[in-house]
Amino acid sequence: MPPSQRRSQSQRTSFASQASRKDFDDDDDDDEVEPTQSFQALDFSQRIPDDTILNTQEIHSVKAKERENLNRLDETQREKALSDLTRLLLFKGLAGESLDRLKCAKDAGLPPRITSAAFDEANKRLQNLFDFELKRIPVWMENMKDLPQSKKDRYYLVNCLKEDETGEHSKALHSVHEDCAIEKGLLMVILALCYCEGEPKTDGSRWLRDDRLYELLHRLDENIPNEPWRGEGSSPARSNSHPNVDAALIKFVHQDYLLCIKEKDPDLTMYCLGPRAAMEIGRKQILYFCSQILGQDPDPSMLLELEQDEPDHGVEEEEVE
Repeated sequence: MPPSQRRSQSQRTSFASQASRKDFDDDDDDDEVEPTQSFQALDFSQRIPDDTILNTQEIHSVKAKERENLNRLDETQREKALSDLTRLLLFKGLAGESLDRLKCAKDAGLPPRITSAAFDEANKRLQNLFDFELKRIPVWMENMKDLPQSKKDRYYLVNCLKEDETGEHSKALHSVHEDCAIEKGLLMVILALCYCEGEPKTDGSRWLRDDRLYELLHRLDENIPNEPWRGEGSSPARSNSHPNVDAALIKFVHQDYLLCIKEKDPDLTMYCLGPRAAMEIGRKQILYFCSQILGQDPDPSMLLELEQDEPDHGVEEEEVE
């Protein structure tokens, strides 16, 4: 399903805006489409998760000694530790930050040797009070050769609220004003191109060169430059472009929606689906999104790849638990 079948001149203009409006338009007529094939499902609310997300891992299990240490604290000290940690996780998560486990424990001022127990209790509070929960990256992603070790010990705040198909709570909770919608539309397009156009590796990852990414984005939206910026710092001439892909890519990498590695020879950057995108959206959603944009059916070989990959991991996780 290569994105080689290009749109007409009028269709290409402001592609990210078109994609975002599709995602968040209340008046679409997709009622008879399967949820995983509907643009309504392609938001970041976890409202209609697909089966590529089911093998997301729970947080680290509680060590018996740490549970004992937490229970030994006096009530005031224990409540302060748990409240401070819960508040920190909620605010950082809503700000789009990834949650480094040990750094968050330090920032919350947790007493020594209670980390896993404190995170477990904070996670219960997040679920009971806000319908959020902490998750680790999917099992299949841990085996990626180029996944930085630091990301294997990160948590992500996921909306676990189950609601009807209107998604009113999710839409009220997650801002959908125009700038936010355009950014999310741009992100979906970038993820679709990276996953569907990227070069597959033996570890299951798919990496797309930055020059190829900009070329494809430019063909979809003439407002986007046709090649990446290679100079020092940011380009003043490009900073006013809308959407600003240079700045967006930096933000998406920081938020773990994208992974990137830099190659010295030649001088380029490679992009890949990141842990947050794998958890909040899922590979199948991205695949269907790309196929709909191109007006094609999803690539059967890519669907088969997902079917072979996901169920086995889910069984393994149940056995571990």
